[in-house]
Amino acid sequence: MNTPGFFRGTGMPDAGWWGALRPKPEKVLAGVGVPGGITAVDLCCGDGRFTLPIAQITRHVTAIDMDAAFLKIARARTLEAGVANSTFIEADASASQAHGK
Repeated sequence: MNTPGFFRGTGMPDAGWWGALRPKPEKVLAGVGVPGGITAVDLCCGDGRFTLPIAQITRHVTAIDMDAAFLKIARARTLEAGVANSTFIEADASASQAHGK
């Protein structure tokens, strides 16, 4: 992907890297105290590694990422787990619309 504002030749780490860094996302969420029953936003959700455990805790989660392929994986994770309280939006968080301009 050639995204303005990013260095060429760089990209997102693969799923194995994220798994090694954060092997238990639900433990991270418990550690930061994500309360049950809230509405949450998973900004820059990537492949949904945190989206599914957020959805399992909250009333609803909106997952946002600029990469349609990652969103497809994130959506599949939640559906495969039987979790249906998630919305997926393809958007660039650094775009001017995201900053209220």
